[in-house]
This record gives sequence, structure tokens and C-alpha cells, in this order.
Amino acid sequence: MTTTPCDLTVITAPIEARGEVERVYRMLREWIITAELAPGSFLSEMDMAERCGTSRTPVRGALNRLSQDGWVNSIHRKGFQVQPITLRDINELYTYRRLFERYAGERAAANATVAHISALRRIVDLEQRPNASMTELAALNEQFHLAIAERTENERIIGQMRLVMAYLRRMDSIVFVVDKVSHSEILEAISARDGERASSLLSEHIEYSLNEMLHLFCH
Repeated sequence: MTTTPCDLTVITAPIEARGEVERVYRMLREWIITAELAPGSFLSEMDMAERCGTSRTPVRGALNRLSQDGWVNSIHRKGFQVQPITLRDINELYTYRRLFERYAGERAAANATVAHISALRRIVDLEQRPNASMTELAALNEQFHLAIAERTENERIIGQMRLVMAYLRRMDSIVFVVDKVSHSEILEAISARDGERASSLLSEHIEYSLNEMLHLFCH
């Protein structure tokens, strides 16, 4: 079958369109995570198109993807609303997170190489700087937990952890929780190949964060 110039146009146009939807998706997702688009706010396709420097079609495509990922709600005849943060959402997210991280802690203690442990130690050292900002601490916290999740060598778990940490980053942009259980304790358990202790410390770490987050959102 011979491909004509017209055929090429048909092939390439959808790729360009998908690229624009992806750009807008990433932009809106980042605005939601950083609370630039506040929880519960309604999104106008026209306003979002103007802010993103594009047309309404890629905005609609991006909002549909964000709806599938749980970042926005599609409301009949009203458009899209940024997913509110409720106490139930917080409870469910941290419960879901605990399942992954307890397992990840066990696997990290079993699988972590000297290089992996050194990488975790660098993160802990950066966290302990007296002049570290809240923004830096939030980023380092995410790096630490993702680095542990990667030791499961399970791409599905790693992917879900990335999504969970993005949801948590959104909460942290509103109220930031400083954990009672330090990452250095978790790191030492992993270094000692004590999977049971690493798992237990991560559970305690998450339980404390959950209680603090609930307290802050209630006041």
C-alpha cells in the first residue's frame, strides 16, 4: 500500500494532538498538586485553555485523564471540580500506603545493596541540615520513600507508590507534617537487614503521619 502525503497528515496529526493533551495534563496536574488549583474548585475549560495557552479540546482531553486518575471529578452539566480532600480520603490513602510500604521495607532490608543504602543515607543527611526548607524536606521525604519502594523490584508497586506520593505531596502543600519516626531509624533497620523492624518502623511512621494529618485538617 502506497502512503500519500494525505495519509501522513492523518497519521501525524493525532500524535501532535496527544502531545498537547499530555502537556496540558502535566501542567494542570502540577497546579492541583501544589494547590494552585484549590481542592473543591470548579474548572472552566475556557479559563484553563487561556491559562495553558491552548484551545479547549486538549484541555477537555487532559481533564478527562485527570478524572480517570482521581485528581478531578466530572460533574454532569457543571464541568470538572478539583477533588476535595476529605477525612475519608486521608484515611484511605494512608491505609493504602501502609500496605505497600510495610512490604517495601521488608524487601529493602533483603535486597538493598551498599550503593542503595548509601543513596538513602545521603537523603537522610540532607534532611538533617538545620537550614533545610519545608519544600526541600517534602521533596527529600518523597525521594526516601520512593527509593525504598524501588527495592521491591515490582513495577506495579513502584508505579502505585509514585501516585500515592503525588497525592501526599498535594496534602503537604496545604499542611506539612514532620514525622515523629525519623528516616535514620528506618535506614538503620534496613542496613541491619532487619526487615521486620523496618516494616514496623514504616508502619509507625505512617500511623503518626496519618494522625497528624487528620488533626491538622480538622483544625
